[in-house]
Amino acid sequence: MEGFLRVEYESCLGLIRYYDERHQSLVKFTTAISSSVISLVFGFRAFGADAQSHFWSFAAVLTAVAALGLLAVFVAMVQNRLYFIYPVRQVNAIRRAMLAKVASDFADNQMYTSTEVRAFKLFSLHSLMNVLVAAQIGVFIGVSWFSISFNSADLRSSIRWALVISSAFSIGLFALSGWYLTVSGRRHADQSVHRVKDRAK
Repeated sequence: MEGFLRVEYESCLGLIRYYDERHQSLVKFTTAISSSVISLVFGFRAFGADAQSHFWSFAAVLTAVAALGLLAVFVAMVQNRLYFIYPVRQVNAIRRAMLAKVASDFADNQMYTSTEVRAFKLFSLHSLMNVLVAAQIGVFIGVSWFSISFNSADLRSSIRWALVISSAFSIGLFALSGWYLTVSGRRHADQSVHRVKDRAK
């Protein structure tokens, strides 16, 4: 049994590192996408007067596609957080079980033993990364809406509504992801990830 737990412990540590690095990689990917799209939008104006006449249409389409792509990555990040949390709980459970056996010799444990680690923590690094990506999506949604509804006669109103839509979408998206992680994180891994109602199945 101890051999199994040792292998399980090491495997879960590997999964923790993998999902943590994957989360960071996805954030870097979204940053690269955002930078590329912004460069393309402003670079489009360099093609002359004819291109400038279609600038807002181009911006609307490109930012909408970028927002959709970033949304797909955001969903992957939220799911990645869920995958991350179960190996963390497993490692803590194994550590707690093994420490119970050596309590008389090692009573001053300084590492984590809780299996109540929440999938959604507002001020965790993963949540801050999710906020960043949700904000990027909101900005592109706002720019896309602004490009479609651009009205030079009432520019302030167009900007105001773009900011409102951008902020509402970012906040709503992050709140929805928090709700999903909170609800899913309360379940066992089989129930949460594979929707298995009974562990024995």
